[in-house]
Amino acid sequence: AGRPPAIRRNAVCPRCASRERDRLAFLFLRRLAPTRRILHVAPEACLMPRLRELATVACTTADLVRTDIDERVDLLALPHRDGTFGGVYCSHVLQDVRDDFRAMVEVFRVLAHGGWAILNVPVMAEYTVEHVDAPAGARFLRPGRKLILLGGLLPGADDRLDRRFGSSAYAKTVLGQTWGLPPALDLDYETAVQAVVREAVRGGLVESAHDLSDGGLAVALAECCFGPAKTGARLAIETDLPAHLALFHEAPSRVLVSVSAETADAVLRLAASRSVSAPVIGETIADEIAVEINGCEAFRAPVAELHALWDTALESMLEVS
Repeated sequence: AGRPPAIRRNAVCPRCASRERDRLAFLFLRRLAPTRRILHVAPEACLMPRLRELATVACTTADLVRTDIDERVDLLALPHRDGTFGGVYCSHVLQDVRDDFRAMVEVFRVLAHGGWAILNVPVMAEYTVEHVDAPAGARFLRPGRKLILLGGLLPGADDRLDRRFGSSAYAKTVLGQTWGLPPALDLDYETAVQAVVREAVRGGLVESAHDLSDGGLAVALAECCFGPAKTGARLAIETDLPAHLALFHEAPSRVLVSVSAETADAVLRLAASRSVSAPVIGETIADEIAVEINGCEAFRAPVAELHALWDTALESMLEVS
């Protein structure tokens, strides 16, 4: 938007008017299995035949301003019910949407369980954007640091926690099955949590930060311990939740940070200013990971032993006896 079109020789096919991105997408679409309904946003004529082949019931074309489509829709407020579509194709659109994050949430909402979405955006490589502020890494740096769980143990917990646990890595890997709903997302709370994290990092208040969306608290905690120093951690959690939910649920809007004693109060005040829950759940220690739930030890293991399992996981999966 706002730029003259780039002139690139041989970029556009003279027969179907496809560009490189369309041809690459077509190769990928050829590998997908049919699904009942597909939403095609800002539809490209060259891809419509393949998407219609994939949709066994209907391929709905949609756009905000065009008239040669099935529906005129706003990506920020799609009129469809949850789980309507098995697939969504939306190429080179999100860069022109005023709130691309909310648009992606809407796309996720209308996707059926196990569905797919292809959301391409252009990448401009004419210049480099450098972030001069030193970022906070994910690994613990040293013992003696307080551990604060920004966002709380399970924000927005409701009576559907078990249904929402079925999309977790624990359910798939340990229980060998998936079910139910994805974790619930409160956009306003997510925005507040991320704002606290950004301000804390920019202010030099935290030494490390790791979100809990991939595996839950236990997995994030272990990964935080796998830095060069192999710094461990001791957690003490008070909760009415079952242990597997407290440790492995993948609810969003949660970030585990390590802070010094000198900056802990500042982080807690910052969280309180945005109404973000921020319990202090433990501290970093040397060499091992120990977790207590309601005063009872849940597990204890040496960091080196857990790191060895994590570091050689791929090799172990590929071993042939």
